[in-house]
Amino acid sequence: MLLAMVCILQAQTRVAIMGGVHSASIKTDDASYENNSRTGIHAGFLLDVPFSSRFSFQPAAMYSQKGAKFESPTLKTWQYVNYIDIPLNLVFKAPLGGNSKFLLGAGPYVAFLIGGKEKSQSGSITTEVDNLPRGNGAGQYQGFNYGWNALAGVEFGRVFITANYSHGLNEFYQTATHQSPLKLQTIGGTIGIFLNRGVPKVKDRDKDGILDAVDECPDEAGTALTKGCPDRDADGIADKNDQCPDVSGTAKYNGCPIPDTDKDGINDENDKCPTVAGIAKYNGCPIPDTDNDGINDEEDKCPNVPGIARLQGCPIPDSDNDGINDEEDNCPSRPGTRENNGCPEINGKLIDRVNTSARSIQFTSNNSAVLGATAKKVLNDVATIMKEDPDLKLSIDAHTSPGGKEETNMKVSQARAEAVKAYLEQQGVEADRMQVQGFGSTQPINSGTTAADKAKNRRVELKLSNH
Repeated sequence: MLLAMVCILQAQTRVAIMGGVHSASIKTDDASYENNSRTGIHAGFLLDVPFSSRFSFQPAAMYSQKGAKFESPTLKTWQYVNYIDIPLNLVFKAPLGGNSKFLLGAGPYVAFLIGGKEKSQSGSITTEVDNLPRGNGAGQYQGFNYGWNALAGVEFGRVFITANYSHGLNEFYQTATHQSPLKLQTIGGTIGIFLNRGVPKVKDRDKDGILDAVDECPDEAGTALTKGCPDRDADGIADKNDQCPDVSGTAKYNGCPIPDTDKDGINDENDKCPTVAGIAKYNGCPIPDTDNDGINDEEDKCPNVPGIARLQGCPIPDSDNDGINDEEDNCPSRPGTRENNGCPEINGKLIDRVNTSARSIQFTSNNSAVLGATAKKVLNDVATIMKEDPDLKLSIDAHTSPGGKEETNMKVSQARAEAVKAYLEQQGVEADRMQVQGFGSTQPINSGTTAADKAKNRRVELKLSNH
């Protein structure tokens, strides 16, 4: 790149010879130096180094006569000093039509004293010094001078004419009689001619401001960042090298954006779970589910214990801590066994007592629902059992033996079950703790061919439960 630029500059650089006339003066606050001037000449060489279509760098080296002549009624003094000036100007060139251009420039300069003379004349006495004393002391001349200068003018093809101004910034001569610094100044005109044509026009076919010599895509407008090549997505990667030319990306991914494999809006480089969609809060990972119950922790009121959605991630409760959750537990407030649906097991002796009582329940006649004395006695024992344990419940099922109309059998069996319930209520057992059902002759326990068998079929069954 640097070599190419050097070649371009060398190809376009023009060399000119120039010269002109100027009025030189010395600027100071000392009134004795007022109205001083000297007509001098300047001549030398100039380089024109364009670095765009409008701007050029113009260093020069030239001989320049400076100083001043002072006159008073009694004394004439000449301070003629000659320098090699080296101005370093930045020049703006505006087209005026054809090959003409308007010039406007400015810049610093440095100058080196190469000689001169100092002369004074008072009446018939003349004093002249040709070898100027140099140094920083009184009556001595500085060998080095610096300042700034400006120019304005026109350029016609290879010829240019300018008006010039220069102003020194350091003291060129120190007098013994005053403290005000003496500084050099010139104003004048210059004419010059370029000895070579250079390159008449900077070549930039695609008008993108990047010279064709360094433009990798000279026929397509581009940017300096992409060496003159187009970059549609403005990601700094030329379209010819960009695998995603319409989407801004990075060089690491050949011009494509950083991938987002799981399409969760978090690119893979910042995504701790790049293959599983997640959220920014968890660095691209999904909301965690610590207890693996399918309910994420942010919605799970029991994040460390597996639960169900209906209970917001908490497990079904087990109020009595019997290992059977309340929804499956018929006795959720009393510890029980799974075999008894979560209710406590009923004492076997109580079951035997009730079953024994049930076998002794008899009625006054075959079709009667009136309890006999023996039946009432055994039911008193059943009532005692029920009142001792308020959690107990009782099913009362009545049956008849086959024979006769089944409609009548059903009515008789239902009436007998109701009679047993009514008697137990009289003994203080709550009605809502008992259920009754008459089955008629639909569930015989034998064939009923003998009178004894028929008597067994005419029965009441009592079943204890606590749920």
